[in-house]
Amino acid sequence: MAYADLVSGMARKTNSGNPSLRLCFLLLALIVSGCTKLASEYTISQQNIEAAREVPSNLVLGAFTGSEAREQCRGGSISAGKNATFATYVRDAFSKVIRISKQADKGKTIELTGSLKEIELVCAISDASWTIDMDFAVDGQDPFNVRIVQPFDGHFVGAVVFQRALDALIVTVQQIVDEVLRSEQVQSAAI
Repeated sequence: MAYADLVSGMARKTNSGNPSLRLCFLLLALIVSGCTKLASEYTISQQNIEAAREVPSNLVLGAFTGSEAREQCRGGSISAGKNATFATYVRDAFSKVIRISKQADKGKTIELTGSLKEIELVCAISDASWTIDMDFAVDGQDPFNVRIVQPFDGHFVGAVVFQRALDALIVTVQQIVDEVLRSEQVQSAAI
């Protein structure tokens, strides 16, 4: 039985003659009931474009691995996308940045691969955050780690913190893209 059905059933049993009480139970059910939302489409930051243009060679993307596709936020969940994982969400972010920042051929081409090690979403009343921990490798060299913890404001109302979590995911991935593109491993492999 769904949580909303349970709460509305309790409202009927508690006091079927009191419309105010029924309304309170209905509002409670709407506030805490779960749903799944797709992660917002990745938005490129100017900082990402500048970082991509500073890479001294052509960058191509290899495999990005990791099976996590949903993260819970209160009663609902955030999905990386239809048939997508958060690893592919990050790969798609790199792809957009590379495509938008396209310049003349730089000669040498390097391949970037990624592996999602951890993803965690905390949607608390006062503190909330995304943590994304990934290993990246350039041209099959030893991997290097990028771990971003992006705090955002929590909230008492689940719908508010849920929207803030959706927005903060983009900022978190923007930071990953920037840190990887500016990393010594990417910059030195390009030489």
